[in-house]
Amino acid sequence: MDYFFVLTLEQVPRSREEELTSELMELGAQGFSEKLDFAQDFDAYTVDFLPRDPFAVEIYFSDDSNKEAIEATLKSLEIEGPIWEKRANQDWQENWKKGWDAFPLVDDFWVVPSWKEIPPEAKQPIMIDPGLAFGTGTHETTQIAARMISNVLKGGRESIPKLRSIPIYNAIDVGTGTGILAIQMRMLGLKNIVATEIDELAAEAARENLERNKCGDILVHCSDLDQVEGKFDFVVANIIDGVLTRLQDHFDRLLAPNGIALMTGILNEREQLYLDRMVWRRSLVELARIQKGDWVGYLYQRPEEK
Repeated sequence: MDYFFVLTLEQVPRSREEELTSELMELGAQGFSEKLDFAQDFDAYTVDFLPRDPFAVEIYFSDDSNKEAIEATLKSLEIEGPIWEKRANQDWQENWKKGWDAFPLVDDFWVVPSWKEIPPEAKQPIMIDPGLAFGTGTHETTQIAARMISNVLKGGRESIPKLRSIPIYNAIDVGTGTGILAIQMRMLGLKNIVATEIDELAAEAARENLERNKCGDILVHCSDLDQVEGKFDFVVANIIDGVLTRLQDHFDRLLAPNGIALMTGILNEREQLYLDRMVWRRSLVELARIQKGDWVGYLYQRPEEK
């Protein structure tokens, strides 16, 4: 069938939720989608969903043959205002893929969907299939991070005047997502890279993308940072601003003497809050600040040991 029907109810008492679900499934409901409100703490990875009573819901049916019985059920449950809509079936996954094209990331680097041809102008293509992970490279924070990585590993002091040139032997990509930044660092010649991700689906997507780009030897830890040991010359973290501040003790532990730290994912409107709470930065030398759109990134270096 090329279409389906959506029943929208805007005012469902929470006390009627189970009864409504049971009754409508008997009448052919294929699925339910509650309209949710959410909030996110400054230093939380995940969002909190805010309960609503009454709540709004969309209910999906393959046809409207039971429409009269459904509306009679709603009346008996004292639920008013049903809105019916006929929608065309679409392959959302395929439509999304069609709409995502290769694009320039930074310098000669391009992010290229793995199912598309590499454009001739893409001198250094990063082949990506995001799966269910965050990170297609289009977000400003990823572009900020990619620019800073290129400046550190390729440009050196010409790009970052305050930078003290040091040999960079290894790096850690915290919250790797689809693995774009880890792949970029490898393509810029860095051999020893560790990536971390707390979400298993994202970690698996990263592993697949690393293999796709001949970087399969890069280890992806699906764990919190307290499970990661060692020192890194370059610490890269492209995650939300509050989590950056929450993880600062781990960053301090992981950053090698004279090491460089890249922190991005900071909303411009919350930058001052980040600066106030990121106490660790006060022990570092600020090398650069980059802003793109509503997002900000910082580059730091440990001061020279005396």
